Amino acid sequence: MLLLREADAGEVLTLQRAAYITEAQAHGDLDLPPLRQSLAELSAELADLDAFALGWRDGNGRLVAAVRARLADAAQSRAEIGRLPVAPDRQGQRLGTHLLAAVEAELPSGVPAWTNSGCSPASAAPATCGCTDNLATPRLPGSPPPLGTHSCT
Repeated sequence: MLLLREADAGEVLTLQRAAYITEAQAHGDLDLPPLRQSLAELSAELADLDAFALGWRDGNGRLVAAVRARLADAAQSRAEIGRLPVAPDRQGQRLGTHLLAAVEAELPSGVPAWTNSGCSPASAAPATCGCTDNLATPRLPGSPPPLGTHSCT
């Protein structure tokens, strides 16, 4: 797990486009915002002091997953999860789940994380990634613990 910075913008943009093109093709809409985002826009997101981005590199140093989050309001009472691209050849390996857990671990105590669809990862995860309550789960080497009181299998 690593903190992504403005200097990583080109690599994050490449990952983002690779991850979202399959989704765009499946929906017949190549005009998705993640595919239209410019390098300058992404660089500005990574430089934003109210936001942070985390990434996962494989054993060869290739960025294979990333997530961006930002404090959503002046009171810093919640955080919004932005894009969470995973390389197409690494999807289904729970990298996104581990990155969401890492985001939650980085937030100030008591600050919930929400996706841009309005769902809390903790409440959305059981319905979308096979999460169950209070079960031990195998983790990737160096990965953080699962979100809240559930784990994903």
